[in-house]
Amino acid sequence: MFTIPFLFCQKTVFSLLVNPDADGNFRIRQNAKYSQLNFTVIGDWGGFPKPFYNTPIQLSAAEMMGKISDRDDGQFTLALGDNFYFWGVKNINDPHFSKTFNDVYTAQTLQRFWYPIAGNHDWQGSVPVQFEYSSVNYRWTYPNFYYTVEYTLNDSPTNPTKVRILMFDTQMHCDQSSTYMKFEKSRTWKILGWKAFVRVGKLQPNFDTRYW
Repeated sequence: MFTIPFLFCQKTVFSLLVNPDADGNFRIRQNAKYSQLNFTVIGDWGGFPKPFYNTPIQLSAAEMMGKISDRDDGQFTLALGDNFYFWGVKNINDPHFSKTFNDVYTAQTLQRFWYPIAGNHDWQGSVPVQFEYSSVNYRWTYPNFYYTVEYTLNDSPTNPTKVRILMFDTQMHCDQSSTYMKFEKSRTWKILGWKAFVRVGKLQPNFDTRYW
């Protein structure tokens, strides 16, 4: 078992609506196409407030991101917060969904699943509306404030490697939760995805380092 904490900077698929398991937790389970897993990670990507909705830098980055993802056959995208600048989204018909997201990330492999988590700017609007958007957009897959994404690699018929990504909202958890993550021993890579406050190379005091 390996645990890797990190921070960052095809064809049409069907909408993936995720219901909680019996214990109330949301778990997404997928089978990977290959014995390795290529995916894209993006954060602080949320364009610009109306009337512009996106920026030349965002458009340029999206174009390059799409070229690399298509080249490497990226299987999904992690969107690690600040999805919609500066005030989040207000309702399911908010133009940001189309003008900051759908109309910008148009490469073939970027049409596959996106797994988002919220940042502080998303909390200026309605984060639950971003959950609701999962029901109307085939690639936006955002079931809850925290959830896991697990991909089983195609590398062994009897004991395949698994990659488990733990998505959680640090805006809610910092200095609030006493829950510690417990990892079972298994042939599973675990990756932590979140939106963190970093200032001058140091984590801000309210960042809960227990999740490392």
